[in-house]
Amino acid sequence: FPSHDTHQYMSKALQGDFGTSFENPDSTVGEIIGQVWPKSIQLGGMTVLIAITSGIIFSIWGLIYLLQTGYTVAYTYYQIRKPENTWISTYFDRVHSLYLITCLLNAGWILAWHYLQMTLSLAIMIGYLVLLTLIFLRGREAALKMKPADQFLLFTPMVVYLGWICVATIANITAALVSNGFTGGPEWSVIMIGIATLLSTYITLHFRMKSHGLVLIWALWGIYNAQQDQGMIQVATVVGMGIVAVAVGMSIVRREAAIGNRES
Repeated sequence: FPSHDTHQYMSKALQGDFGTSFENPDSTVGEIIGQVWPKSIQLGGMTVLIAITSGIIFSIWGLIYLLQTGYTVAYTYYQIRKPENTWISTYFDRVHSLYLITCLLNAGWILAWHYLQMTLSLAIMIGYLVLLTLIFLRGREAALKMKPADQFLLFTPMVVYLGWICVATIANITAALVSNGFTGGPEWSVIMIGIATLLSTYITLHFRMKSHGLVLIWALWGIYNAQQDQGMIQVATVVGMGIVAVAVGMSIVRREAAIGNRES
């Protein structure tokens, strides 16, 4: 039984899911944001853009941890019973050790964030993003050779995870800047939304990964829903959602066409 894998996953899930601060035990991850940006200070639209992640948008972690529970169960099963598809073993060989490191980085990020070490949390987040990108690139070939059910259990969790960490990295960059005196306004929010939109559109279209695009649409919807008094930001989120939605649709069409060509 691969107890080390289960322990790593549980360590991450416990710290991320319960999200209570060791220095501030009554605070959750999102509430720490209020200490980075005091409520009495308005830093343009970006304050609200980041603060929205403390509410409904953070609920995506429930989905991420649910998908990773499926991954952990599937990994345990395939360690007990050797998979018939050798690509599954190849996939684990290529990505699983990297995944275990992301579990440690997740726990480390929670600690850095709760102790308000914004620069340290950003450094951890960048490492986190690099590893998830490597998992995506190294595991994609093997994942495409799996059955749909195995692909969903083993690869989709990594794609959704990567999609959210791309968004979180942009937010973390701003958190580090704000903690060092940056006071960007709505224009900065629009720039960040634009960067996230372009990145997600590229990944969704180039790699035909609709899950990545759907994650960004979720994040942009949350920003739009919270920015009722920020016309510029609302327009940016609507445009971003539209572009990524088109990319998601195109990725589905291209994927179905590729499957049809292989079958013919």
